[in-house]
Amino acid sequence: MYGDHDGDLWIATNGDGLYRFKDRPIRMFTTPDGLPNKVVMTTLTTAEGELWTGANCGGISRFDGRRFQTYNEKDGLANSCVYALAEDTNRDLWIGTYGGGAFRFREGRFTQFSKAQGFPSDIVTGVVIGRDQSVWFATHNGLTSMRNEQIRTYTVADGLSSNYILRLFQDKDGFLWVGTNKGLDRMDDGRFVHVSHLPKGAVFPLGQDQSSEMYVNVDPRGGIFRVDQNLGTVPVAMGLRSPSGMARTADGHLWFTGVAIFRVPANALGHSRDADEPLDYTLFGVADGLPPSTESPIGAPNSALTRDGKLWIATTQGLAMIDLPRLPKTSGKPAIYVEAVAVGRNTQLPGHALVLATGTHHVNLQFDAVEISSPERIRLQYRLDGVDSEWLDADHASHATYSDIPPGTHAFHMRACNRDGIWDRAGTVYMITQLPYFYQTRAFQFGSGALLIMLVVGAYQLRVRQIAAAMNTRFDERLTERTRIARDFHDTLLQTIQASKLVADDALATNTDPGPSRDALSLLSGWLGQATEEGRSALNSLRSSTVEGNDLAEAFRRAGEECSSQRQIEFAVSVEGSGREMHPIVRDEVYRIGFEAIRNACAHSGADRVALELSYLENLVLRIRDNGKGIAPRWRPRVARAISDWLECMNARLESRAG
Repeated sequence: MYGDHDGDLWIATNGDGLYRFKDRPIRMFTTPDGLPNKVVMTTLTTAEGELWTGANCGGISRFDGRRFQTYNEKDGLANSCVYALAEDTNRDLWIGTYGGGAFRFREGRFTQFSKAQGFPSDIVTGVVIGRDQSVWFATHNGLTSMRNEQIRTYTVADGLSSNYILRLFQDKDGFLWVGTNKGLDRMDDGRFVHVSHLPKGAVFPLGQDQSSEMYVNVDPRGGIFRVDQNLGTVPVAMGLRSPSGMARTADGHLWFTGVAIFRVPANALGHSRDADEPLDYTLFGVADGLPPSTESPIGAPNSALTRDGKLWIATTQGLAMIDLPRLPKTSGKPAIYVEAVAVGRNTQLPGHALVLATGTHHVNLQFDAVEISSPERIRLQYRLDGVDSEWLDADHASHATYSDIPPGTHAFHMRACNRDGIWDRAGTVYMITQLPYFYQTRAFQFGSGALLIMLVVGAYQLRVRQIAAAMNTRFDERLTERTRIARDFHDTLLQTIQASKLVADDALATNTDPGPSRDALSLLSGWLGQATEEGRSALNSLRSSTVEGNDLAEAFRRAGEECSSQRQIEFAVSVEGSGREMHPIVRDEVYRIGFEAIRNACAHSGADRVALELSYLENLVLRIRDNGKGIAPRWRPRVARAISDWLECMNARLESRAG
């Protein structure tokens, strides 16, 4: 026999195993203890330290330290379906019932307040005593206040979110919180302010912690929210067993009642947690002395603290008493370990790490935590790096099954809480290595990627060469044609013009007639001379590819020097970047455009300064500026249209060539 530090007694037997006799901290009070039935809806501690309970269709009961004394219909309580209890400063007990309105219990006598006295409904689910000695009642048809037996009812017309009131709570600052089936409202100086940032649903005000933070529960989602004084809300425990009541003990712990009974350490809900950080809480159940399927009804309040440090909780299986000073405490951490590993159909010992052969498609990890005194309270979570995006909850003696684990080394994280619900944040790590196929190795993937890049680059370069070859073929055809035109132009038209000028000059020299014929010959000789110069200029432009080479800047500089020699014009050339090789046709087209612009500036603009800028940085850019008179205003629209038409034509030609 052995007694441990928790007060449990362990007995070893000869052939029948090991027995543990647990000193349970929870005791249940039911009908043998004087309660009218097992369904206890509400419980209350008075200012004098008395404990009262209200039963569903059983009346109210007072605990004398050993047994309960019950008051019901025989004592004047016309409706014994009690849902709420409260005590005012006169030590009067107020009772809310389901179907009989409210009752005041004073000096052993009951006084009823119902529809007959002005209540909007005979269903009263909550009673709160205001600081001004007013009494507030939650009904299914509005919020009713009574002071000096003067009754007033508030409804949606006064700002409430709904007339169906579920729960009332008055905080330490005197604000009245009203939970309805459609939301939460706070009453301040006679007006209601709706808390708009909560999810839609039924709201139960729960209470305040030691920092005066307000907590509410929203059904059916079962989320606990923290509400500040500015009515801002923060979700602090989503889906945590849908509590309907809360009590705060002297050590700051919060006890929640509802579908289950659980305890949250002080300040655990008062700070923000990361998305994957678990919530510390202790769940109480059968091993602690509670009957199976224990649930706290929605009566208000459904828990109460007495001066001797006992917490009393109303349940559907009777009145639960938790002796808080006798609750065992621990600061230890449970030992977590991997018990067995199944790879495919073969089970093996886990060892310190696991190496999976190539092509493994099924792995089952069985892990557990050692906690002898209260193994039922252990909760486990796990996560496999590279596979699980978040921590996953696991049952006791858990299994984690994975299929097709990615190649590489992965950390399998396990963490657990101890019997007090405190999680070991660090946990335990078990390493798993999945060997890859050859095509899953980094070398193969790198080589494949490099080969793919080389293929893409090679295909691109091949396509560029094909396009360049096609364009060079077209350019060569154009160059041959231009050379032929230049030769024919020199041998035919230009010779004819020169011969005609010689004839005109000879006729002018031999003509002694001072009349109109001599003037006409003189004019004809000048025109033919101008035509000769323009023809030679055009011929030089056609042949420039064979004269200037690839140096566009030098060709433009010579054109500018020729312009400067004929007129008093300052000509400047600036070049950005290094010259690039271009096909003669492209170079000649650029040169002809620039040469024509320089010639026009010299001949027609009247400028004294011409600047040429040539850039090879990204695209080929040619810009020619002069300070001449420009185009006359009346001609600008026509010139703009002509330039626009020319640009459209050039674009169309370029697109057709690209195609």
